[in-house]
Amino acid sequence: MERQAQSAPSASVEETKKKEKEREPKPRKKEKLYVWISNTKYPVVKRVSKKYGFKVTWDERKDWDIAWYDTGVTPDKVIKLLDYQRINHYPGMYAITRKNYLASNIAKMVKVYGNEYKFHPPTWLLPQDWNGF
Repeated sequence: MERQAQSAPSASVEETKKKEKEREPKPRKKEKLYVWISNTKYPVVKRVSKKYGFKVTWDERKDWDIAWYDTGVTPDKVIKLLDYQRINHYPGMYAITRKNYLASNIAKMVKVYGNEYKFHPPTWLLPQDWNGF
């Protein structure tokens, strides 16, 4: 029995590779991120942002990616953030960033959880802890 000649494929190998390459996502151009700095008084924030390739804006209406605050942020500002936006503070942050509040909160945790929170050195809040000092 004679072997029948197979018909050639509808697309050549080169055409197939070309189509596959067209389907691959093209590399995105690097977009610069915007840093909103109207809530800071420190020029170093602007200088460092520019040094690392960020664009700086003072306009809140601009589509910014990062907001830099010198102080705490209210919950309503956090709620308004879009998925891609970030800020350098969050509400209630002072509870762990100020020594007096941190010491007070750790003391409360020691009362509740005992030895699990005995990892910090003795701390006094003056003037209320003056006698223990």
